[in-house]
Amino acid sequence: MSKLEGVADTLYIPLTARIYVSEHFPEYFRDEKAISLKNEMPYEEIAAKSSEYFHMAGACRFYNTDRMICTPM
Repeated sequence: MSKLEGVADTLYIPLTARIYVSEHFPEYFRDEKAISLKNEMPYEEIAAKSSEYFHMAGACRFYNTDRMICTPM
């Protein structure tokens, strides 16, 4: 895997949160696509630098954003 920096690297942070919550709290949030990408990114490195609260807060934001985007008006 190539070394990414800046914005490209920070895009892994929300993906890491989605994976973490999907694996630890699947009854609340489950993203199969995110889980399938776990081995394609530096998941362990990013997850080790983040708290469970950070992951949960991120997943809550993603869930609400997904609902707003995907719910027909």
